Amino acid sequence: NSAIEILEPRVFMDCVKLSSVTLPTALKTIQVYAFKNCKALSTISYPKSITLIESGAFEGSSITKYPTWLSKGSNGDYGIFTKIKYKGTDKYSEAYKVLKIVNKERKSKGLSELKMDKDLLDVAMQRAAEVALYFSHTRPDGSSCFSATDKMEAENIAGGQSSADAVMTSWMNSAGHRANILTSYFKTIGIGCFTQGGTVFWVQCFGTDTPATISRPADKNVVVTVTVDGDFLSKTKLRLDSSNYNLKIGNKKQLNFMYKTLNGHHKMYC
Repeated sequence: NSAIEILEPRVFMDCVKLSSVTLPTALKTIQVYAFKNCKALSTISYPKSITLIESGAFEGSSITKYPTWLSKGSNGDYGIFTKIKYKGTDKYSEAYKVLKIVNKERKSKGLSELKMDKDLLDVAMQRAAEVALYFSHTRPDGSSCFSATDKMEAENIAGGQSSADAVMTSWMNSAGHRANILTSYFKTIGIGCFTQGGTVFWVQCFGTDTPATISRPADKNVVVTVTVDGDFLSKTKLRLDSSNYNLKIGNKKQLNFMYKTLNGHHKMYC
């Protein structure tokens, strides 16, 4: 199908006799593990439309060459990338309030408590900051949320709820989110709570591994760096936070931009 734009995770995984592929002419993204363990795969033709190949897409195959117009990102993805920085606050105090409510709900169903995992906590805070920029399970760089860590089995996101009680009420009233919270075999969790521009953004990352223990960090103001792909930027509307900037020859000034997100315009800088 020449109209296909995304090859989803594991779509051809373990197709051990697959030896060559001609990709659709409109294809933009090859997601994680799309061709994992395709041991005979040695030839592939990339269309000019492709802008992202996620890390691990060809794991276990003989494919080692990527399109020359893509560069390798810090997470192993190949894409057309740039970085955006913006300020916010990591609210660990609220994250741990969410954990308490999660375990109260699980206990009421006879399920074991979830333990906060250090790695999932770090990822959840990063994902909450990303969700503030782009409200989706797809990351701003175009990769799936699961590219953030191989320890994550499921993800819940939310934005706009002002408290742990409010966001848990929202999640528990949604069948899919509730199912993640009450999945019996989950053992670990990471919870992100990030405030930016007056809005609170929330993420839960669930796992099954033995938890990496952590003491509760203090809330802190942060400047986050988020990688975004070229396609994302081409569709983004930015405006300067001031209509006038006056500079003398030889002087420099940092320009602040406003970007429209879930609750209006947020200030960020690059």
